[in-house]
Amino acid sequence: MLLRRIAAATAIATLAGLLPMLNLGAAQADVVTHSTASGSQAHQQTAPDLTWSAAKRIDPVHDGIPGAVSCPTTTFCMASEYDTALSYSDGSWSKPVQVIPGSPGNGLSSVSCASAAFCAAIGFNGQGPVFSTYVSTYNGSAWSTPTTLYDEGDGGDSIACPSASFCMAVTYGGNAFAYNGTSWSGPTKVDSTGSGLLSVSCPTVTFCAAVGGNDEVFTYSDGTWSPRSSISPYSSSLLSVSCASVKLCVAVSSAGEYATYDGASWSGLTTIDPGAVLVSVSCATRRSCVAVSGDGDALAYNGSTWSAPAAIETGGQTLAVSCAAVSFCIATAAIGQVVGEVVQYNGTAWSPLTVDHSTGQPYSVSCPVSGRCTAVDYNGNLITYRAGKWQKPATIDTAGQGQLRAVSCPTTKFCVAVDTGGNADQYNGSTWQLSSIDPNGQLTGVSCANSRMCAAVDYEGEAIIYRNGTWGSPALVDNNTQIWSVSCPAADFCVAVDTSGYELTYNGTSWTTPQLIDSKGQLWSVSCPTTTFCAAVDTAGYIVTYNGSTWTMGPQASPTRGEGLEAISCPTAAFCVAASYGGEVFTFAGGTWALSTTIGKKQTLGAVSCPSASFCAAVAQGGNAIIGT
Repeated sequence: MLLRRIAAATAIATLAGLLPMLNLGAAQADVVTHSTASGSQAHQQTAPDLTWSAAKRIDPVHDGIPGAVSCPTTTFCMASEYDTALSYSDGSWSKPVQVIPGSPGNGLSSVSCASAAFCAAIGFNGQGPVFSTYVSTYNGSAWSTPTTLYDEGDGGDSIACPSASFCMAVTYGGNAFAYNGTSWSGPTKVDSTGSGLLSVSCPTVTFCAAVGGNDEVFTYSDGTWSPRSSISPYSSSLLSVSCASVKLCVAVSSAGEYATYDGASWSGLTTIDPGAVLVSVSCATRRSCVAVSGDGDALAYNGSTWSAPAAIETGGQTLAVSCAAVSFCIATAAIGQVVGEVVQYNGTAWSPLTVDHSTGQPYSVSCPVSGRCTAVDYNGNLITYRAGKWQKPATIDTAGQGQLRAVSCPTTKFCVAVDTGGNADQYNGSTWQLSSIDPNGQLTGVSCANSRMCAAVDYEGEAIIYRNGTWGSPALVDNNTQIWSVSCPAADFCVAVDTSGYELTYNGTSWTTPQLIDSKGQLWSVSCPTTTFCAAVDTAGYIVTYNGSTWTMGPQASPTRGEGLEAISCPTAAFCVAASYGGEVFTFAGGTWALSTTIGKKQTLGAVSCPSASFCAAVAQGGNAIIGT
């Protein structure tokens, strides 16, 4: 997957010259002859190619940082997130829906809802050379195709919609655009100083207030914007404004200050949270407002005084707040660079709400029988496949920061998944149970021969054996580099491979000394259907096979782009399926590798599992899965 690719980028770069033009004919494929219990046997059986399903999204991409939020009622909210939006209805949040094109540099900066049946969002088109602004409206069920407004801004835009027939949008470029229920007009130059308009609020269709840099304030009344004025000689910026009515607006600043508008004039700035950056304010009534700071604090206003700052998001950065009533507010917050959450206020206390934070990165899949699979992702979720359908993701692991790396299911009633925190999640047919098996390691692979024996390997070159319900202690078995994969077809036979091209074998008691079997790439995955046949794949796109006594370098199955092979699964010695970093699937039958299907560009296939030659499942980094039958 991408994360381990980054860690190994330097090593992969040195392999660029080792990728000649690929010929997938039989002349380049080594026919593997290996010994079995009944003697020598050449596997020339030709299996029919698999028919692959269309890619299906089973684990939605959602990095989890809702930004702007608008709650017109206590039962409905809309939040923007990058180029998507997600709604809150009847106590739960929807999955994100695409609103504007998901190109690099694009993003929604503000959303406003007049009701559950109408919202509008404004965002930034970051695709040069001429930048512009996107606007889109929501009709209660779907978002419209985005309209482009020429502005040349930088994305610091804001929108306010008191009704479905009127919206006002302002941009950092100092322009205003008005919506009349069917189309947009403008731009109207409101601020020509270059200070930038940062926020707008419209309690009615005839009145709006806008604020911006250098503590500038503007009002809109009956179709006309007022001249620029500044309410303070200082150089802070008014970052947000909220108007409960035409006679009460509250603005907050980057210096922890607030100011009010009484219908005729603005007050001076007063400090309410020294040293804080107040990023958002929302007023449900003239006597009830909530402001939030970038430090994760919230302050409440009762019409005359503010409460002391209170933490609502420890260790996070509050981004926006919206209050539909005195007893209902929603705040969005970021935790780090890619994770966020939503916090709800009930009039007394703040509490987090559950939002789908799936990273969309299924990392491993295991299919014990045809039609039954278990996939795990990098955020602690499992996704099961049964009765021809993928089920919704369900969280089973938060201990290892949710980073599940591998899963092995020898039967439908027993599975083991391992995470980067050194934990193993064990399934007994009904429930999952978490245990720490490698406290100082990062587990990378696991394979279970049956419900009584498993082997797990880690990034530090250690192996841990599970026997009859108990995990042993981690043992250092590979001093070369990281072990990424292990396969155990029997309780007394396992093979593990590492990123230096070495393999090591377990005989039920001990591990062999690592031996070099691949000098062309880093070995990512190994699959052994029997004790006398294994196949491993590397980052240069080569397959290495084992015949019970020796390893043989096979053909280069993957294309010449240098993206390499990520995973392999062999239900028999005569049939294997390999998946590539470029989204291709290759099948091995009759001694020949052939391209079987491609899931699509930028869809890294990170894992594949085939319980038989007639059924396979592969999962991709983008959250997709394909089934081969």
